[in-house]
Amino acid sequence: MKTELAASNISVSYPEPTHDEIAMAAFLAWERDGRQPGREMQYWLEAENQIRTTRLKKAEAAAAQTLNWPPPSRIAQVKKAAATAAQKLTTAATRSTAPKTSSVKKTATKKSSRD
Repeated sequence: MKTELAASNISVSYPEPTHDEIAMAAFLAWERDGRQPGREMQYWLEAENQIRTTRLKKAEAAAAQTLNWPPPSRIAQVKKAAATAAQKLTTAATRSTAPKTSSVKKTATKKSSRD
């Protein structure tokens, strides 16, 4: 079964429930309700509807998540990391092209008290 999301033209698909899946869900609902006789068709239709609705919601959520990828928080993290990296590269490039100054230090000689 397929459905279209209203916000976009994305087709959402999900697997149809199998006979066994519907039968198990209907059986469990029948057991939960105290095994009431004569309502087999109602349990079957409710189980089938429940499974389809659940799968549709999951498929729509997955499609919506795909539309919003990457999340805004991740975009901000990437931009911040890129800015930091660019700043480090600029600083490193500035240091490597700057004229080198003499790093020779003049040391004072201490006169001894014996002199």
